[in-house]
Amino acid sequence: MAVSISTRHDLARMKATMARARAAWPKASLDVARDLAAAMELEAKRNLRKTKATFRGTLLNSITRHAVMDGNNTARGIISSDLPYAGVIDLGRRPGAPPPPAEDLVPWVKKKLAAKGDRKKPGALLSLAFVVARSIGKKGIVGRRYMQDARDTVKAKSQKIASAAIKRFMDRMRGSA
Repeated sequence: MAVSISTRHDLARMKATMARARAAWPKASLDVARDLAAAMELEAKRNLRKTKATFRGTLLNSITRHAVMDGNNTARGIISSDLPYAGVIDLGRRPGAPPPPAEDLVPWVKKKLAAKGDRKKPGALLSLAFVVARSIGKKGIVGRRYMQDARDTVKAKSQKIASAAIKRFMDRMRGSA
């Protein structure tokens, strides 16, 4: 017994759907980039909490995410912090590099190192902060890699994250057809 299967295609409808998909693809790419950036932000904050490098939560709360389209029509998911020391905490500081300003370390010194009596003495906190800054300049500090590790972790999951974003895009395309 012979079996025959045929399909019918509405070529005009297929072309219209493809045109809509091409027009909407940059938005889908941006959706993927947003999802990847959101995953990196979550992972970076998780990593930072694990390292116990959070002092007042300023660094933790400064981590932001955004997605951009570059000139080559490529979407990029980005996490960043505008704090000047964010990169130093992530990547570290090499021994012999210029030390941080002692004034910037006073709140940390007050919380972490100063004895109760030292907190009230004028100049004692700044003196202690100067010693810490000089030590950081001389010895350097090891990076916590909270952003680097977040990128690497999300990179390993990127196919799954991108597939979910593209599936949502395709579902929206089907809904508007």
